[in-house]
Amino acid sequence: MTTEPTANILVVDDDQKTLLAMEALLSGPGRKIITAASGREALRHLLHHEVALILLDVRMPDIDGFEAAALIRQRERLRHIPIIFLSAIDTLEEDVYRGVASGAVDYLFKPVVPQVLQAKVSVFIDLFRINERLKQEAVRKSEERFRLVIESLQDYAVFMMNTEGRISLWNLAAQQIRGWTEEEVIGQSFEVLYSPEERQKGHPWQAMKRAADDARHEEEGWCLRKDGSRFWANVVYTAIWDEDGSLIGFSSVTRDLTERKRAEEELRM
Repeated sequence: MTTEPTANILVVDDDQKTLLAMEALLSGPGRKIITAASGREALRHLLHHEVALILLDVRMPDIDGFEAAALIRQRERLRHIPIIFLSAIDTLEEDVYRGVASGAVDYLFKPVVPQVLQAKVSVFIDLFRINERLKQEAVRKSEERFRLVIESLQDYAVFMMNTEGRISLWNLAAQQIRGWTEEEVIGQSFEVLYSPEERQKGHPWQAMKRAADDARHEEEGWCLRKDGSRFWANVVYTAIWDEDGSLIGFSSVTRDLTERKRAEEELRM
């Protein structure tokens, strides 16, 4: 079952009474009102929250609404967020044009008619939820396709893990090559795949750090199976980032090269 996403509404105004009134007016199920008393505070919120809509006061000290909107539009991740400007009744006509030119979807005058604002906000919240459902569906389908590809790799042990090293995906080849079943390793630290000696030396975390620093880390050597036996393998760790450039996990691909290793040793004899 798809979870209905919470719609965050960012309200930016230097008047505390206006912020309280907006919060009371716009609150409702599935919504979270985030308030900011300045343009700078609004930008800080946007670094940490996904926002469905921004209600932005034009007249503010330090950074006014137009400047804040320009800074928001400079960031690729924030560029799509709809902005509704709120301004005093004595606003100049040129300010309205400036607001539209900055990419605002609407320009309302204070005091705002509550029913009008609620109706406009509801439209953008509905659009946000529709878009989020489509994104969730796309992610779900992508994950299904990805899992099918991973399972088709019969000669490569593949697993995925989060930034803490806990395994989240384990293909059938990983079970066959390494010996652990999916049920045994999902949620466990990838340290379990290393010998006690290697864990004591910190080798697993050194490999992960190199992958995080260089995007990819490759090594070749003896690996451990569940039954304690060893096999010679090529292991590649790859760091995974989201669209915002934040590290979200790692993939690991292992190939059993034991037969090749033995053949090379026999040639040396």
